[in-house]
Amino acid sequence: MLLSSIKRLPKVGPKLPPFFICNRQTTTRAKLQGYIPKHWRKKVVGAIAGATGLLVCAFGLNSAFANDEKRKRVVVLGSGWGAVSFLKNLKPGLYDVVVVSPTNYFIFTPFLASVTVGTLEARTICEPIRKILGRKHKSNAHFYEAECTDVDFENKKIICMKEDEDEKSTFTLDYDALVVAVGAETSTYGIKGVKEHSHALKEITDAQMIRRNIINCLECASYPGKSEEELKQLLHFVVVGGGPTGVEFAAELSDFVRHDLENLYPELHDKIQITLVDGYNKILSTYDEEISNYVESRFNKDKINCLTNTFVTEVGETVLHTVDAVTNKANQIPFGMCVWAAGIAPRPFTKSIIDKLEGQNNRNAILTDDHLHVLNTEGVFALGDCATIELHRISDEVHHLFKLADKNKDGTLSVEEFEAIMDKAREEFPQVSYHFSKAYDESRAQAFSAADLDKDQSLTVEEFRHFLTLVDKELKSLPATAQVAAQQGKYLGKLFSKHPNSLYSKDGVPDDIKCFVYRHLGSFAYIGSNRAVLQMPGIGAFKGLATMWLWRASYTSECAGIRMKALVLGDWIKSATVGRDTSRI
Repeated sequence: MLLSSIKRLPKVGPKLPPFFICNRQTTTRAKLQGYIPKHWRKKVVGAIAGATGLLVCAFGLNSAFANDEKRKRVVVLGSGWGAVSFLKNLKPGLYDVVVVSPTNYFIFTPFLASVTVGTLEARTICEPIRKILGRKHKSNAHFYEAECTDVDFENKKIICMKEDEDEKSTFTLDYDALVVAVGAETSTYGIKGVKEHSHALKEITDAQMIRRNIINCLECASYPGKSEEELKQLLHFVVVGGGPTGVEFAAELSDFVRHDLENLYPELHDKIQITLVDGYNKILSTYDEEISNYVESRFNKDKINCLTNTFVTEVGETVLHTVDAVTNKANQIPFGMCVWAAGIAPRPFTKSIIDKLEGQNNRNAILTDDHLHVLNTEGVFALGDCATIELHRISDEVHHLFKLADKNKDGTLSVEEFEAIMDKAREEFPQVSYHFSKAYDESRAQAFSAADLDKDQSLTVEEFRHFLTLVDKELKSLPATAQVAAQQGKYLGKLFSKHPNSLYSKDGVPDDIKCFVYRHLGSFAYIGSNRAVLQMPGIGAFKGLATMWLWRASYTSECAGIRMKALVLGDWIKSATVGRDTSRI
């Protein structure tokens, strides 16, 4: 177009000699015609265009290469709460992000129990990882649907395996930083028959299998000629584990029986039994006594039998073998389906990392420091259910803490000095902040009184040591919950964004960078009959219908995207108005 425009320029004034510089009165067109001879115009314009293109390409390529040189590769193993929270909080464009997971979706695990009975559909609580990556990191992110089987820490490589129907293929990936968030699996505690004859509730496939098995038991029980003993066995659903997972599944199943099966299986409805088995002396043992008693009372009204102080010794094909912890009496419980929700255990991949690294003396999880950096590694971090922060015993720092606290140097601690040093201790030992708050924040005066053995309103070194020893005995790893994993992912995402050049040393993250501190925001549990319970730290217990709406609102707000929120709300409305689907699909 430029060339044709030059050709159409009208002649103005006399023809100027080549390379003649026109005076200021000469028009622009006259300048151009006079400066560029006619037979040179194509060559000059072509040369300019070519040179411009080369410069643009060279600049673009150089910029791309420069960005690639600056950008580190972060490999994330897993697609659960910790991994997704990390990806959402990682600054886009700063790293090349690679996600490796055997499942290409994120599961909103608090709703898994609802999927088992059709309150929510399986696809409702899943969000594709590629969609999550695309919203945040766009072209700088890649996903591989595969399982990481090994890590070469020395050469910073991971070995991955993709299992197809006919064959297994392996490949390797380099990393500058590795984030391990592979989660955990259901623990069997070495009890015979758990894997063979019971259902876990950790994955979408588990929930779908439980849903099919419930319908299978109902359909088999409806066949003519079934004896009372056969009906008792087929229509008995047993849940092992009185934590939030077991309680919520039992509650959802109870709702399903009372609201849907009464009309669909009228002849079987009254014969269905639900039993919750737990080894502790109460269900929801990590909650307040008030909540545990309330839940047991509601379960009794909803005809859910709670067997506490009961340990499982074996799981048969149709019989659960138990023993009473108080009387030591053995018992057998026939069942049509058994759901095992009694704890977690490390995955084989996690065990392989623990065995490979020095200093990993915790057999159930990967040990990390306060910055979630895996001990004795370079650029490797771990979070969620597969990891635990190394606990530094507070009592080992008695003299150091006492010296800091004793401001007036009188050899004893006053109430004010005690409170000040306890706050300081929580800063120096952030990985135990949550557990220490249980022992201290609820009643500071009571904590000081417990430490003041001689009741003279001051603490000696020995009294201070005794108190810290008691606190140490209460310290445990952080709970294996979605809330912990999400907070750790958020912390690590911000850490990688703010300090991109401080994460690759074998010494770990510099000490002057803020450590991870878990802040417990409360624990929900749905207990059926449109009721839920909530325990808030420092506030107390909430229960009832209003808490159920708060539970729904809180969990809906945490859903991964507008699509999931819309589907969850739609499924709740559908279940409440037209009932749950009982098709065997």
